[in-house]
Amino acid sequence: MRLLSSFTKTFAVLSGTFVLCVSSSLVFAQPLIWQESNYQPPSGIGSPGRTEPGGTRGCNVKPQLTPLVPTVPSSSEDEAIRFGVTTQAKPTVLIHVASLDNSLCPLGMMELEVTNQKGELILVREITPPSDSGILPVVLETGETPLVEGTNYKWTVYIYDRNNEFLGETGAWIRPVAVSPTLRTTLRNPSLHEQAREFAAAGVWYDAIAALAQLHQESPSPEVQTDWQTLLKAVQLDKLAQEKVFQRERNL
Repeated sequence: MRLLSSFTKTFAVLSGTFVLCVSSSLVFAQPLIWQESNYQPPSGIGSPGRTEPGGTRGCNVKPQLTPLVPTVPSSSEDEAIRFGVTTQAKPTVLIHVASLDNSLCPLGMMELEVTNQKGELILVREITPPSDSGILPVVLETGETPLVEGTNYKWTVYIYDRNNEFLGETGAWIRPVAVSPTLRTTLRNPSLHEQAREFAAAGVWYDAIAALAQLHQESPSPEVQTDWQTLLKAVQLDKLAQEKVFQRERNL
């Protein structure tokens, strides 16, 4: 069984923080860059409202929302952001929804919002909430306003009860990037599992984790499970490795 040694080399966890190079001049992060102690994210990228699982209010049972995205340092020593890159026009993001009990806290709806770095609204749409705890794949389908390469976007998911009362939120940053010639060549392999490994080795977080989540849900072979667990452990999300992955939305 081939272990993902490239995962642990590429997704370096330093002092409990996954350090990702997001320089516009360097599309794919390099391990030596990740290990720089003076790493800074792009200027003005801002920070999501929460870097820990989203809390709730007004409910006896509190659904916890966690984005499956690495935490990286921000320009402030006291803050952190969740950030990753994608090569997809319609990237999939993953959210763990936990502590559901519909008899005490019936969920009504979830809402996806995407804004650009200026705070301008790109997308708002409803998401069908899961009926149980697990990992929910959500597609960032922005319609006539496609995501632009090299631009940072913030995606946020809000959750409400059946009375439309706000319960909580979570989110992260995403940047579309071009596929490098080297990666384009390696992605010719038709195996989704091999593609996931190549994305992970290249530092393309969203595409790697989305591919492995799909495999984890559809064909969880021992090798897939090992890679899924290794990738999540590299960014300190291994506690979610055994969680159920729901089916991706089919109407997008």
